[in-house]
Amino acid sequence: MKTAFFISRLIIAVLIAALTIGCDVVGTVIDLSNTQTDVTSMHVSDKGTLTVITGGAMHELPLDALESVVLYPGETRIINGELCFVAEVFMKDGEHMQAHDKMHDNSPLTFISSNATILGKSNRGDFKVEMTNVTKITFRQP
Repeated sequence: MKTAFFISRLIIAVLIAALTIGCDVVGTVIDLSNTQTDVTSMHVSDKGTLTVITGGAMHELPLDALESVVLYPGETRIINGELCFVAEVFMKDGEHMQAHDKMHDNSPLTFISSNATILGKSNRGDFKVEMTNVTKITFRQP
């Protein structure tokens, strides 16, 4: 009986460890000066998600669902009182939110709120960058 109890506790511990390790968001952040920083334990301050607006709809996207985000800081718009950048979003499930309407008039389609801070760890210690200073984030498996 003690062996079965020990094995079940061991299985639970392994599952918890696997879930904890699997949730770590790892990627590379490129800033306005084109500096590339590898970041682990990446997360968004406040809500924990990036606010993406496309087709007038607002989406809260967790970082672990993203493959990459490209921001166009020279192209902005005020949406619901927030400064937003035109952006291109690639999701891990294959969905692609285009930055511009290339089929018609090349008008902006997708925006990301600038009111977010990316936090995490880099080889230099704690990492923090405001979205206003980011041009691209790529995500990869830890």
